[in-house]
Amino acid sequence: MSAVSSFLPSSTAGWIVYGLITVFWIYFMFYGQKLQARIWQGQIEGFLREVKSMTDSATGKLISTIVSEGKPPMDPSQRVRDFLDFFAIEPVDKDPAGVLTRLEYILDVRDNRFDQEMARLAPGASSEVQANLGVAMEAAMALNFIYKVVQHYLILGKKQGNWMILMQVAMSLGQIRELAESYGKAFDAFVAGKPIGDAAGPMVIRELAGQAEFKDIEGTKTAYAVAEFEGRKLFLLKAKGPGGRVGKPGLGLLKLIEDEAKDVKLVVTVDAALKLEGEKTGQVAEGVGAAIGDPGPEKFKIEEAARTHHIPLLAIIVKESMDEAITGMKKEISDAIPAAADKVRQVIREQTKEGDSVLIAGIGNTIGVA
Repeated sequence: MSAVSSFLPSSTAGWIVYGLITVFWIYFMFYGQKLQARIWQGQIEGFLREVKSMTDSATGKLISTIVSEGKPPMDPSQRVRDFLDFFAIEPVDKDPAGVLTRLEYILDVRDNRFDQEMARLAPGASSEVQANLGVAMEAAMALNFIYKVVQHYLILGKKQGNWMILMQVAMSLGQIRELAESYGKAFDAFVAGKPIGDAAGPMVIRELAGQAEFKDIEGTKTAYAVAEFEGRKLFLLKAKGPGGRVGKPGLGLLKLIEDEAKDVKLVVTVDAALKLEGEKTGQVAEGVGAAIGDPGPEKFKIEEAARTHHIPLLAIIVKESMDEAITGMKKEISDAIPAAADKVRQVIREQTKEGDSVLIAGIGNTIGVA
């Protein structure tokens, strides 16, 4: 008997099984990709149903909150749904000269448009509640955007019969789902006006300020307080609270240095920062530079102010994940606030002497932090 014949079936049942295996092998060789594409398509469609549900839920909660808190004279439902597609176009960057100035202008127009819309939708609400509704609107907009982008690539992949597009979207669903769920959970904190993980910087400032009173810095949506620490004068800057704002900390810092804190010897920025996988939530770290995650204009102002006035620029960060940054503040982050404040005090002791002035900026969304 030959070596080949020893692998062939020796019974009728064996031949049937052998034939079925051969048929399935031929089928998968020619149609396996289509079958896998259908599986990926089903996964994406299931995800879209989840995100659509989250988007509808967030939009419904936003509308009901606007009605109950803002007492609008009309039904805000359609206006809110229309505003979900609001967008801002970045300035041209082919010629880099002046791009940050133009970007800042676009961002200012966008922020003003948000303020106007919230005032129109919720005229009966305080400015702080309107600010909270603004960030809640941004969370609903983010969910709506995620839904539309994923839907776009699903339809494109089906229309073109391109299984590579479907594969790439399906392989990314884990990360996209995590992001969408984060915005879904963040929405409740925004509406309720509760501190989120990104409020770590402002909370450190609040801790350092003690009973000191905060004063608004005109035109910046920021506020500052003056406190004493071991013979040093502390200028403490954060976004105006307790509404959901990030303010313009770069402009606020620049105005402080030029008007009130002309003899500052040290600038320290405190902010939440994305941790790497494996790092502990709430870990505090020290470095140099401007700890701020804005698109560019505010960070540039901080760096330029420090460079122009020859002031050392240090940074303290509280590490957390993206999910933790935009959702209600976790205990691990809350517990890290005193440690971050102590780190700031340590830096002040080591880098300055009695009689010096220090400017400390708490960067981040100040929602829930007065």
